[in-house]
Amino acid sequence: MDCGIHAREWISPAFCQWFVKEALSTYGSDSQMTSLLDQMDVYVLPVFNIDGYVYTHTNNRMWRKTRSKGSGSSCIGADPNRNFDAGWCTLGASSNPCSDTFCGYSPESEIEVKNVADFIRRNKST
Repeated sequence: MDCGIHAREWISPAFCQWFVKEALSTYGSDSQMTSLLDQMDVYVLPVFNIDGYVYTHTNNRMWRKTRSKGSGSSCIGADPNRNFDAGWCTLGASSNPCSDTFCGYSPESEIEVKNVADFIRRNKST
């Protein structure tokens, strides 16, 4: 479960925190939660895009992207949701580095995306 992929969506990290609290406090007393957690491994990433999230609290509330710097443009960041190597830079994505939906310079060019994708690949059997 990843939350906070888009920096400006503050409710998402709050939901992750609520879910963890709910899972821990109801496990053993709520049959549905107990069954779910007994049958699944749950990985929680409370804030996927931490640099962008911090930036929304300190500089620009509506910032969406990561905070990476690419060569050849003065524009900052990429949309991490559109940076995965799955239909990369197609429908809904932009190749313009200044766009909020910029897909990045290559698939998984953003360190946040690369780390999550590597984690998923390492753990896909579970």
